[in-house]
Amino acid sequence: MPDYIITHRFPANFKGAPDTAAAAKAWFGQIANTIVSRSDGTVETRKLGDCGSDTLPNAYTVVNADNMESAVALAGGWPLLERGAGIEVRQLTTSEVDLAPR
Repeated sequence: MPDYIITHRFPANFKGAPDTAAAAKAWFGQIANTIVSRSDGTVETRKLGDCGSDTLPNAYTVVNADNMESAVALAGGWPLLERGAGIEVRQLTTSEVDLAPR
């Protein structure tokens, strides 16, 4: 099964609360058997170029899923979506890159 990276994006004015943290913890518990790795939310982020200004990438989770639809279904359960946050889902891939001069 392929791995997918779920990037958690919070509104610029996001304020955490105990109920929000509890809901997020419950969601992580529900998908625990699919999690390959995740950040703890304190990872330093640096932006280059136009990355948008309305959300902040605060954390990521790498999950193992059968396909993109399954990964999106997992991500869609993230409770902070109801609180103005966003999610990006991408398949992690590897490929040979030809770096030879032309």
